Amino acid sequence: MINPPYGTANNAGTKEGDHKEGIALSKINEIMKENKIGASSQQLYTQFLYRIIMMKKIYNLTNVNICIYAKSTYMTGVSFKKFREEFLKHFKYEQGILFQASHFSDVKGAWGIDFSIWSSGETIDKNEFIHSIKDIDENNEIKNIGIKNIYNLDYEKCTCSDWIKEEVKKMKTFDAPQLGSALVVKQKGKGNLVDNALGYYVNVGNSVYKNTTDVFIVSSTSSMAHGISIIEENFLKVVCNFSARKLITGKYSNWINDKDEYLIPNTNHSKYKEFENDSIVYSIFNTSSNQSSLRNIEYKDKLWDIKNEFFFMGVDEIEELSNKFENQDIYDDIKEFGDERYVYRILNSVILSKEAQDVLNKAKELTVKSFKYRQLFNDEKPEYHINTWDAGRYQIKGILNEYLKEDYKEFLELYKILEEKMRPMVYELGFLK
Repeated sequence: MINPPYGTANNAGTKEGDHKEGIALSKINEIMKENKIGASSQQLYTQFLYRIIMMKKIYNLTNVNICIYAKSTYMTGVSFKKFREEFLKHFKYEQGILFQASHFSDVKGAWGIDFSIWSSGETIDKNEFIHSIKDIDENNEIKNIGIKNIYNLDYEKCTCSDWIKEEVKKMKTFDAPQLGSALVVKQKGKGNLVDNALGYYVNVGNSVYKNTTDVFIVSSTSSMAHGISIIEENFLKVVCNFSARKLITGKYSNWINDKDEYLIPNTNHSKYKEFENDSIVYSIFNTSSNQSSLRNIEYKDKLWDIKNEFFFMGVDEIEELSNKFENQDIYDDIKEFGDERYVYRILNSVILSKEAQDVLNKAKELTVKSFKYRQLFNDEKPEYHINTWDAGRYQIKGILNEYLKEDYKEFLELYKILEEKMRPMVYELGFLK
């Protein structure tokens, strides 16, 4: 009755035969929509559970128990809030276990499976559901490996993702070049950027699950939805949110924590200001920082110039380099677009930790060291727009990978040290429980 348990109406499919468009169009789906249950009405297993709620009410059943294997999203996800309001009135959480999905045949292990038991009655604590974490040892015996607090933010003032949007709510937007990456412009669709934006932050969801793939920064707007304009008023919030999400990627994002939701941090914590300042540096040089400086790019039959407001060096420094290495293109670019960039100005007003300062110093050193290769690199790869004075991390990285690989490795080691220093603060400051 519940198979396939994890299908939703927006499963695009990855191979012939597994496209799932239309699978959510059921009678229960219609009823859930009528009852304003929200986006969770598109999920098959919540339809299954909602049907049980209906049966329980229609037949006045008082002794109904549910034991279910499912993703824990129905307990945690923001879009499941309306469903939870109904479900938790009728069913009481008893206990649950969490284990890696790969213990099922032919299922990948990147996410967790929840097995939970519910009895008739109302759940008192509607925000936290304590689970045992299970695995199998070398003797093929099931063992406990820890305790997991699976939680939602239903009664919080707002999520961390909502928090960073407060300053741009209801601001008028215009259609600006949509960047698919630092250098690629997408022509279809409509971009949404506010006036005087410093860039655009794509911030899909509010849980660890999307951290690796769908969290990034660009200098115009993006071809991907679920983003916000970065302005001076929300800049520090954005870089902190970006850092808190990108620090929990790779091996730090796993089947145990992938449904964890981000909270508004404790901004009064003694370490918050340090994290905030270091997040400025972290957000400039992360691999998902796709800020770029582009000139005369075509978007919908119009030419655009895009500044990189995340550039970290001053106009005078770059002008001196352009003169030293006789780069007329960059000199001319300064004369036309040479106002100091926002991040450079803000970096001059904050105190960085040693680890962040080391990263910034190395980045400046590499910018200077790589300058002599700019014209050559521009001749070979003009698509990088490297002869703009405020060329960003992604653009400069192209030169470093070509001509200064060992120096770039040293930079990456310093960046890794900064990451390791900042990562525990994601939990200390309350971004995640």
